[in-house]
Amino acid sequence: MYAAQTEEAAAAEDVIAGIILLDGIRVRALFDTGASHSFIDRLFAELHGILLVSLLHPGHVVVPDHTLDIREYCPSCPIRVGDWILPVDLLALRKLGEFDVVLGMDWLTKYYATIDCKNRTVTLENRDRLRWFLEDARIRFLR
Repeated sequence: MYAAQTEEAAAAEDVIAGIILLDGIRVRALFDTGASHSFIDRLFAELHGILLVSLLHPGHVVVPDHTLDIREYCPSCPIRVGDWILPVDLLALRKLGEFDVVLGMDWLTKYYATIDCKNRTVTLENRDRLRWFLEDARIRFLR
């Protein structure tokens, strides 16, 4: 598994981040095409009572300069976009920096995400080709 370092992402130009609802809780989310999986900050999960379950097979995540152990995750954690619930499996990591959640390629590909940097939108689809748009009000480019 690979995850970009969130401190690097926060400092980079043209990073797509926004406030989304996760299990009814407002979270700061990074949409990260450089991360193979999706993650939740472990302390954030504990503080908000988000259930973390032990992994059957603990693993490691490679970030620049080191490797982090992964022992827990939040299975099928519900993300609300409009009237739709888009579940995500979130691996628990310590210290995601400025973000509470990182939505990686596992989730982005599942919902056919298209990130339009010029227009500052993220378009998501389901298998029935229903589309949702996250626009500038909810997505911001960090500078």
